[in-house]
Amino acid sequence: MTVQGIHALAGKTMSLGLSVYKLGYHRAAWRMPDFPRDAMTSIRPFVDAAKTAEAAAFDFVFFADVLAVENVQAAERDIAFEHYVVKFDPVVALSAIAMTTKRIGLIATMSTTHAHPYNIARAVGSLDLVSGGRAGWNIVTSYSSDEIRNFGMASLPEPASRYARAHEAVAVVAALWDSWSQTSFPQDKASGVFLDRATIKAPGHRGRYFSVDGPLDVGRSPQGVPVLVAAGDSPAAQDLAARYANIQYAPTIGDIAAAKTHYRAVKERMVHYGRAPQELKIMPGLMPIVGETDLEARRKLEAIRALIHPQVGLDLLRPLFGDLSDCDPDAPLPRSVEPAETVMGGYAKHVFERAIADGLSLRQTYELVGDQERWFMTRVGSYKQVADVMEEWFAEEAADGFNLLPYYVPGGLSDFVGLVVPELRRRGLFRSSYRGSTLRDTIGLAAPGRDQGADCRPKVSVAP
Repeated sequence: MTVQGIHALAGKTMSLGLSVYKLGYHRAAWRMPDFPRDAMTSIRPFVDAAKTAEAAAFDFVFFADVLAVENVQAAERDIAFEHYVVKFDPVVALSAIAMTTKRIGLIATMSTTHAHPYNIARAVGSLDLVSGGRAGWNIVTSYSSDEIRNFGMASLPEPASRYARAHEAVAVVAALWDSWSQTSFPQDKASGVFLDRATIKAPGHRGRYFSVDGPLDVGRSPQGVPVLVAAGDSPAAQDLAARYANIQYAPTIGDIAAAKTHYRAVKERMVHYGRAPQELKIMPGLMPIVGETDLEARRKLEAIRALIHPQVGLDLLRPLFGDLSDCDPDAPLPRSVEPAETVMGGYAKHVFERAIADGLSLRQTYELVGDQERWFMTRVGSYKQVADVMEEWFAEEAADGFNLLPYYVPGGLSDFVGLVVPELRRRGLFRSSYRGSTLRDTIGLAAPGRDQGADCRPKVSVAP
């Protein structure tokens, strides 16, 4: 039986999300002729992208975030060519998008390291009500050294501490979202009873990191509780996703074997926590460059590669190999360079090995990095070739869907929607309409009732 037949019998279709944080994930995105000049200071391009995705029945719009202008303090690094130096607050931008869309989910990133659970619950809960039940919270613990300087911190806490704080934050946010039941507000004008006080369920939380009385001053979610999202592939990140998340933005550099191992590991952890594997969608990041033919796609890749300024290209290599600004961009990557032994270490080693094996020049190496960063995979080819890759990953249980990262907006998004989405539908791999009105409806999750509590609440109040 063909893969297509298996999926047809199972009735299973993949999920698709749209990541709009940068409005283009290639480093030269902003230099494309039709990239909006005011893209990062105008909400219009974000709204247009979301409406395009909704017309194609995407599951959600995903807004990543870093609470800083990264590398702005590094005198040796020129950020003039990086179009996402300034950006919108995710909740504010998604609230604007909520007013112009009807079905697509809206996922906002908020850091448990830098935000208090009450503020997180309040902001995402408000977005959920504003959008009619379409909100999700992307749980991050933060990683940027630039962020800590904006929050009065001398150094970033160790991962164990950040994840312990994140576990407690999720518990508190879940309890705050569960402050009210569906019957808390009878609003009976005849009797004068607006609120049934007996239904209040204030957290009264006292923990290692937070002390929160509650209740939350935002009403209960139309979908029971907003959707939870997590990212990362470390053991701690896998555990966070397995315990609580409904969607995981899974980082990958395109290795299907590694992706299958990650997929199995997270799903098995879910069973350990008493959760069904289907309660979580694992969705790697995908940056496709698509054409009617492979040749057309390759020409699109070369066109945007040509727009990478050499200084920006060498700056892309700095976190991986150190300062190479004195080197000839057209000379081979020196074998003497030392891949970084930092959070970027694994990716640096991958790039180094690829560059040496293929005899890449510095220019070709930074073009590779510009195409394929450590958080997503790039696929260049005809729409059928890209659909083949997506189908293989879906069928082989390496992914439940994909978080689309257009190489630039609007062109990269419109190419995917116009070419790949119809092909996925022809293969029975993607739906043509929404299942309901909430994000939980869209991804196939039941809305938890008040009696059973919020389904994201951990079995213990604070995880170690």
